[in-house]
Order: sequence, then structure tokens, then C-alpha cells
Amino acid sequence: MEPTGAAFTDGPDAAALCEHYWFDPDPWQRDILDCWLSRDAEGRLLVISAGLSCPRQNGKNGVIECLEFYLLVTDPNTHILHTAHSTKTAQKAFERMVRVFTGKVPGKGRQSKAICKLVDKREGGRIRYTNGEWAIYLSNGASIEYCTRTNSGGRGFDAITLLVYDECQQLTDEQVQAVMATLAASRGDQMIIYAGTPPNETAPGDVFARRRSAAINDPGKRVSWHEWSVESLPPEGSTFEDVLPLVYETNPSMELPRPGHLRQEFTEQEFIDMDFEGFCRERLGWWCEAAVLNPAIEPAAWKACAIDNPTRARTHIRRAIGVKFSNDGAHVAVSVAVQARGRKPHVELMGFSNISASGVEPLANRLHRMRSNVAYVLVDGMSNADALMSALKERRYPAKGYGRSAPKDMVAASSMLVDGIRGRTVTHFGQEALDDSALTSTRRDIGSYGGFGFGGANPEPIESAALAIYALKTTKRDPTRRMRLL
Repeated sequence: MEPTGAAFTDGPDAAALCEHYWFDPDPWQRDILDCWLSRDAEGRLLVISAGLSCPRQNGKNGVIECLEFYLLVTDPNTHILHTAHSTKTAQKAFERMVRVFTGKVPGKGRQSKAICKLVDKREGGRIRYTNGEWAIYLSNGASIEYCTRTNSGGRGFDAITLLVYDECQQLTDEQVQAVMATLAASRGDQMIIYAGTPPNETAPGDVFARRRSAAINDPGKRVSWHEWSVESLPPEGSTFEDVLPLVYETNPSMELPRPGHLRQEFTEQEFIDMDFEGFCRERLGWWCEAAVLNPAIEPAAWKACAIDNPTRARTHIRRAIGVKFSNDGAHVAVSVAVQARGRKPHVELMGFSNISASGVEPLANRLHRMRSNVAYVLVDGMSNADALMSALKERRYPAKGYGRSAPKDMVAASSMLVDGIRGRTVTHFGQEALDDSALTSTRRDIGSYGGFGFGGANPEPIESAALAIYALKTTKRDPTRRMRLL
């Protein structure tokens, strides 16, 4: 899946530069570069969120490093943060990039002199070898930094233009939140790359699965997703000969005429050594659609809270709205909670949409029109939440009628909604998008004291519902009450 409407692409230039100084990209890697470096008529990158999922040892890192190398050499405004789950992976990526900038690529010594000058201290460049703080600073002003992800692993990195999440099957929401702010101060083109393999039962995988689901079902105009995978497991009892055609279909580097290509005999040994599902996941790129592990909401309890046709009281009704942005700011879920006197609180999903093209202005306008009937609007999300808050302020939305949630609020909101569902003290009426989010949500630990939020591949709708219920229960504001003149 790729954006349309490109005026031109820098992909061939990036491949040619990489081939001259480093390695010759494979045909499939060149295709991805053409997409990632496609530009509009004004020269801006079309892709702002890119996903890459394919089996191991095919060359995911190669295409990412080709992109990084090209941007570093050609754009002085480039500042890259390359993150990985393990220290070993981050260090190896750094060492590969160092080799090209220090003229140590076999067979490329003669032409590497110009590249080596970019890290010459006399020219203003340098390489930082400190363990865990690896970085390359070029004399042209560009830079690339490498780190292992933690829940605060992005703090201290400023004005990042390209953010790479390697080993994305291990990426967590907390880690995304820790680094997302690094994009806020950057100028010019920005891009986020999510790269990895399908997560197994022990990997968190929520973020990667959520990005995949969004890219497939509601991608947006500036999102790309490249995947090599089988749609379903081959029949039980399949032999290696049975799955061999699938191996070639899902591994773009199989038996290519270059050093380090993926060999058939190696994959046959994998088939012998691995369990069948493990082989399908690791070598055929199979995404398991198994039942939700560690569910946050009991399906039976959620279904028991559904009502066919919510009746609405015309008087004495209170309303609150919950707004939840996805971590990358591309999607937003909006829910409303209502409660009439003497009745249970009721929650509905007002909308779940892609706003990568429209921004927050339409949402701000809609909320502003509802201001006289809504007690409180509670907003959560690292990206675009500030933009919505600013937009509401510009429209002179009542200052006491909206606010940002803190982590403790999300914990309290999640617990309040789950308790309400278990106790049958809250209702909903079977909206498909809200049902899907509720029934696929997982329990995501927050902090060290038992607090939790919602995880899974599609948590934003149920998170917005929790925020709406929490705002309804905790606000004391009554928008219909007239101010008393003193």
C-alpha cells in the first residue's frame, strides 16, 4: 500500500548513491525507496508513516540504511533517531553506518574519500562511540543517533526528522510516547518508519499490530505499508516441499545473485528446527489472528451491558466527551457519555477517523458547536492533543470545560469503565467499531502499582469511551447553569 499522486521520487538517486559508496540495493529495496522518497509537486515527502514487515534476514535494515545514508549526505536538515529493542541490534546498525563513513566498506575505499570528509573533525564532523550513545555528526549539519528503547529512551533528542523503530514487534506504547515529542521541534519533512516481523505470543506487538491494522483498513493519504506474508497457515501436516513456493513468495531476497542472500537449504533447516507455527511466523511472515491474550474487558460482561435502543431523557441530562488520539496523531476517536437523572451512564462512539489530511480543525469546530450542552471534554494523546487544545482556546471554548488527561487519569478512567462493565452500571448499544475495540483490547500495565490502560491493535475507541465516562463522573461543571451576577 502506497500513497498516490507523486510528482517525482528520489528513490533512484538514493539507490545510485548507496551503490556507489556502499552496496547495491535489491530490486525490492529499490521499489520501497521509490515509495519512501516520493515527493509532491512542491518537493515535500509524501510518506510520513511507513511500515515494513517481512521475514528475517531479507534486508529490512538494508533499505532503511540506504534511506538514512541518502538523507544524511544530501540534506543538512536531516536528524535521525534510530531505535531498536536490543542493545546489540542498535550497536550493529551503528557499526554498519560507521563503516561507510570511515572508508571501510570492502571494494569502496577509493571513492569513499569524499564521504569520509563529512566526519573529519577538522571539517566539523565527528563520531561518538560511547556505549549506548552512538552517534554520527556530519560536517554538513546532518546527524544520526542510535539508542535502545526504554520508557524514557527518547528524552534529550531534539528536532528529529526521521524516527526509525527497528524490531517493532517489541515496541510498546510507553516507548512511543517517550520519543514522539522529538518530532515536535523539527523543521521540514518528517517520517516515522515501523519495521519488524510479526510478533509472537511473548512480544508486546500492540503498536506494530495497530499500525498494520490502520494501514490496511484506513491508511490515510500519507501512509505506506509493505508486507511479505501468507494470509493463513498452510494445512496441518505440510512438508517443506509443500511450503517451499510460499517461502519464495514471502522472502524477496531468496537466492538472489549477491553475497549474503537467503538460501533454500537454510530455510529447510529452519523448517526442521522450528515448530510449525513458529516457522510460518518467522519465515512466511504469518500474522497470528489468535484470540486476545490478557483481555482488559470480559466479552460476556461487555455484551451484557448492550441495549437495543437507548432512550433519551429531554431534561436533566449531563454529557461529557472523551477524545483519544493515536500515538502518531493520525487517528482520533471521540466518544460521548450521557446520563439522565436516575439512570445509568450510557456511552457512544461519535467517530473514529483518520485526520492526517484534515488536522484537528474540523473536530475543534464540532466540539465548539456542542459547548453549550457538554459539561467537559477530556483529551488524551501525545500527538495532536496540544493542537486540539490550542484550537479550542482560539475559539474561546469555556476554559473550565476542557482539559488534558494525565497518566493517573487514564488509569482511573480505565478502572472506572471496567468496573462499570463488570457491575452492569454502564450501557452502550452495540456499535461495531466500539465493540471491536472493546473486545480486542488488552490490559496494558501503567506504572508499578497495578494501574492499567487499554492496549491491543485498536484501543483508541474504548479509551475515548473510558475518558468520556470518567469526565462525566468527575466534573462538577454544568454548562446550562447561568452565571450569577455579583
